[in-house]
Amino acid sequence: MRGAWKSALPALLALIAVLPCRGDEEARQALAALRSRIAALGAGYRIEFVVGEGDDRIEGSCLVRGDDFEVKLPGGRLLGNGRLRYEVNETDREVTIDRTEASERGNILSDPTRAFDLLDTGYDARSAGRREYGGRMCRVVELTPGEGAKGSSDEGMTLYIDERSGLPAGVVYRFGGQQVAVTLVSFRAEQLDADYFRFDAGDYSGYEIIDFSRR
Repeated sequence: MRGAWKSALPALLALIAVLPCRGDEEARQALAALRSRIAALGAGYRIEFVVGEGDDRIEGSCLVRGDDFEVKLPGGRLLGNGRLRYEVNETDREVTIDRTEASERGNILSDPTRAFDLLDTGYDARSAGRREYGGRMCRVVELTPGEGAKGSSDEGMTLYIDERSGLPAGVVYRFGGQQVAVTLVSFRAEQLDADYFRFDAGDYSGYEIIDFSRR
């Protein structure tokens, strides 16, 4: 990752290899129910989240509509449409355009469109009981990379599903010996027109446009 995202969260944004998901039946049922619950929100949704804690807290948000998405973090904005991604670095006044990488699908900060659609995506899933997270009682699912992940730095994640709402309360990613916690403050339906996600270079007059998508 480059620009604002690279400087803000270098450990997190290289996460998530996409491989087949196995595991115990209770965990699979929990992931299937989560998929259905998010689908029930309709065509689009908004997530408000906090990364880290204490002095290292970073607040952000994301909007999802099918394959279209927007992620906002301090100093930057990331847009994607399933084919291309547009990373806006407001500090350096530059926009980086690149093709969407399959390995980034599922990471809430680099492509949230599949962040919680974790059935048959490459992890062994194991139910880890109930635990409180962010003040909410949650079902816990541990996901570890399957055999195809040998050589990958991805060490898996812990997913917390709010028992009351059926929606994610948080996720802790493990990568390269580090872990990054993302607490979901709110997760709600929000319908937006496709035009909202359309990148317009005219909105960024004075920015340097760096286009890697033609490589």
